[in-house]
Amino acid sequence: MTVALYIKRTGRGPRVVLLHGGLLSGELCWSQQLPLADRFALEMVDRAGYGRSQRRSGCELWQRPRLSADVHRCQW
Repeated sequence: MTVALYIKRTGRGPRVVLLHGGLLSGELCWSQQLPLADRFALEMVDRAGYGRSQRRSGCELWQRPRLSADVHRCQW
């Protein structure tokens, strides 16, 4: 199942993609890094099932290959 991931974008400069580990949304997890937006284009991804991203069913939520595939499909 393909899911839509929410990506918050802020800042200018070289792109830095931030992926959170779990329990929090990307925005909450990376709030301490927001000052980096003065020099970098930050892209904070909400993993499937977190924050504003679509949910997936069952244990698929936790599979690393699934996370990699979701992120790879994002519109950068």
